[in-house]
Amino acid sequence: MKQVAALILLLATSFCKPPGGSEDLSALLISLAGGSSNKTTTKNDDVSDPENPNPSQSPFRPILNDLAVQTAYVTGAGGDDRQRVTVTFSFQNVPPGPLTLKAYLGRPNVITLSADGTTVQNYIQERLNPDPMFPNEFTFLSPETTQPYRIFVLASNSFGKSAKSILSTAPAPPAGPCANAVSAPTTIGNCAEHCIQVTTNGNLIEFRGSVTTVNAEEYLYMDLSSSTPSGGTGPFPFSYIELFSAGEPPVSIAPGTYTTELHSVNSDTYNENACIGISSYQVLDGAGGFKDSYLFKKVIIP
Repeated sequence: MKQVAALILLLATSFCKPPGGSEDLSALLISLAGGSSNKTTTKNDDVSDPENPNPSQSPFRPILNDLAVQTAYVTGAGGDDRQRVTVTFSFQNVPPGPLTLKAYLGRPNVITLSADGTTVQNYIQERLNPDPMFPNEFTFLSPETTQPYRIFVLASNSFGKSAKSILSTAPAPPAGPCANAVSAPTTIGNCAEHCIQVTTNGNLIEFRGSVTTVNAEEYLYMDLSSSTPSGGTGPFPFSYIELFSAGEPPVSIAPGTYTTELHSVNSDTYNENACIGISSYQVLDGAGGFKDSYLFKKVIIP
């Protein structure tokens, strides 16, 4: 009877709803009438993380930083050249172990990551562990020296997973044997002191070493030599000049310009690649002290 009275009182005051709103009023009426409500209240303990857009994921899962990649051209024996791709990874946190790390390399428009972030499809190479000597790196070797790649790195533990990818660019090929070679005619060095003069005479490329002194010297030496682009014996022989002060009392070497003999290479018959190496070493010793210099340059043989 008391419950009925209470119901009448509540109905009479229904225009003045309690702070909980109509749902709370209904629940109270059912409770007073001896019934029960199926409404439950749960507290969300997840903490929003700006680095983790899904707050339901554990902060103890691995969280990868952006990857870094380096490529290098590796010259092999017998033309077996390769491209080395090295991917470096790191974490925003210190994920607890055991930690699983994998990396995958593939064509940029072919390799894909599954929607759940756990599987990579259409890859060319797979690495199931980082490098033993460099635990924050994965290394791949590919015979395709001019191919760019996409690389995925996946990390997971019992709390969750993380995945990142990066695009690589192909490495520049090594310079050829005649890289940085100069064309004739040209002058190598400074002829006011020490130089190699390179001139043309029809099909001949001519070479001469030169040293100029401004003081009397007690000793003068200068040579001129040639080599193939790979460092082998060149097309003309080694030659040099060597002068000493002479007489009694000794007469110094007079200031002036001194040269080696003239050497030439026939561009019609020289076939060791397309250039030669030219070098000259020079020494002066006298009242002004000891002085030496060395010149080297590759010269194109057209």
